[in-house]
Amino acid sequence: MISLKAIGRTIVFLFFLLSSLVQASETFEILVLHSYEKGNVWTEELDSSFRFHLHRRSNYSMKFYTEYMDSKRFFGQEYDQILAKLYATKFSTHKIDLIVTTDDYAFDFAIKYRKEIFNDAPIIFSGVNGYDKFKRDLYQTEKNFTGVVETFDVIPTVKGALDMNPMAKKIYVINTQFTPTGRYLKKQFENSFKKMKLKQQIIYIENYNMEEIYEMAKGFEDDSIVLFGVYARDRDGKYFELDENIKNLSKVSAQPIYGFNKVFLNKGIVGGNVSDGSIYGREIARMADEFLSGEKKISEIPLIIESINDLVFDLDQLKRYDIDINTLPEKSRVISYSSSFFQFYHEYKSELLVVFACFVCLCIFFFILLYFFEKQRSYKDSLMRVNEKLERSVHDRTVQLVQQQSQIINSARLVSIGEMASGIAHEINNPLTIIDLSANRISQRTGSDDIIKNAGRISNTAFRISKIIKGLKHLAKDGDKSKYTDFHLIEAVEDVTSLCYEKFKENDIVFNINVDESIVIHGSVIQIAQVLLNLINNSFDELINVKGERKINVKAVPIKNYVEISITDTGRGIPEDIRAKIMEPFFTTKKKNRGTGLGLSISKSHIEKHGGEFYLDESSSLTRFVFTIPHKV
Repeated sequence: MISLKAIGRTIVFLFFLLSSLVQASETFEILVLHSYEKGNVWTEELDSSFRFHLHRRSNYSMKFYTEYMDSKRFFGQEYDQILAKLYATKFSTHKIDLIVTTDDYAFDFAIKYRKEIFNDAPIIFSGVNGYDKFKRDLYQTEKNFTGVVETFDVIPTVKGALDMNPMAKKIYVINTQFTPTGRYLKKQFENSFKKMKLKQQIIYIENYNMEEIYEMAKGFEDDSIVLFGVYARDRDGKYFELDENIKNLSKVSAQPIYGFNKVFLNKGIVGGNVSDGSIYGREIARMADEFLSGEKKISEIPLIIESINDLVFDLDQLKRYDIDINTLPEKSRVISYSSSFFQFYHEYKSELLVVFACFVCLCIFFFILLYFFEKQRSYKDSLMRVNEKLERSVHDRTVQLVQQQSQIINSARLVSIGEMASGIAHEINNPLTIIDLSANRISQRTGSDDIIKNAGRISNTAFRISKIIKGLKHLAKDGDKSKYTDFHLIEAVEDVTSLCYEKFKENDIVFNINVDESIVIHGSVIQIAQVLLNLINNSFDELINVKGERKINVKAVPIKNYVEISITDTGRGIPEDIRAKIMEPFFTTKKKNRGTGLGLSISKSHIEKHGGEFYLDESSSLTRFVFTIPHKV
């Protein structure tokens, strides 16, 4: 069974869907009626702002009709009737839903003819100068229009100008008396000056042609300021574009000019409380959307009568007239049109704010993601460090176990060799003693020099064999169980050289010993001898494959509390790519059955137990191993 709640939700959804479809299918026809000509900077700015903001707010279809009345050049009752006939013909088959007017002429025309021509459509006006008794009475009777009244804020503009020019004694007011707008502004100036009770002399420039005004502007005194109202038509009936007029006037004016319309900025005025067409367009777009969307009736949308203008000053003109920026009124804005960035910012301020807000949000999200990424990386790094630490511990322990195992194996081998060496020594020492005694008797009983010489050789050979056996017995002992004592370093060296002498001689290897007999060290003579034997054997294995000079040097140098012992050979050297591995257990470069790869590892262990260092001297051009032992002074 389908519940009543589910049916209700379905009905509501279908209602909103149908409503949106109906609204989307409806197209509103909007007539935009401009008082001035196409291309007028004020009109174009207001029109583009209105369309932009309305399109951005709306979710319905619209069709625009735009008419430019060009009332600055053409005006009067007869002209109105001609336009009325033209528009009646053009729009007779159209149902106008909304009329949008800019400035007074278009508003007055629309009020007069909307019932006759425009289907009595509601009106939203903008730029109407003032809100006099006629418009108030009209609003009470018809109430089918609303809009934004254009205000000319004379008082804040004049106050700001006097603050920036405190020595001013004259105020020139350039404002035509030959247009309705000019005559309206004249009243605004007079009323404002009366309220302000100004002490400065007021001089109206209103009944001249433009060439005369340009000439007068060249002679404006240093103690004067200039206000520009409007001068679209001069005494000769000549019409002037707003921006063209103020540009020419600013070029020749000796004093700063202040105005009331944003279009004059970047054309020569210093600034003022200016009307901004983009703001007026935005406001009438809001009103149009409230009406077209069905949110409000035209009569429910309040008029905007109070000023929505801003105090704005042109930085370039302030610099031109050497006006201190610190004298500007509070809450005023400074813009610069000479900088493309400032101009872009001024024209697209709201869009830039949206972009900036989005950028800030992206930055916030980026830093949040970066924070969590760093956290994740930190955790990952911590985990990797722990893992590496464990791996190092396992590796170190493995190396330690391997070393211990190798030492045990080596010790077992040495014990076996020691036992065998002891047995051999016992069996050989007795015959050697008899041979030695016999050689001595022969040399004592004979008178022949040759026999004495040969007997001496026999005695020396017996002594040498005895020394080799003694060294073999010494080296075959378990070094780990040997005691640390003070001994002469030369003893360990001799134990080793006695075993290697013949091998070196047979292979033409020169063996140099540079060890002072007075050097006494503290440690295990067996372990030191084993280290020396291992290093010398490594050098020997390298040199038998070398052609040319074959030499091994054993050198000992006392340094403070240590003795530095080095074994250097003239071999081919150790390649850089394996230098870091040579101390590792079981690593060897020797041929099979020539080495176990434990020699250097065990040697390093022995030296470190003595409190010394064992390393390869990589700065030497030859293969040079170095180890240090505490020195007994």
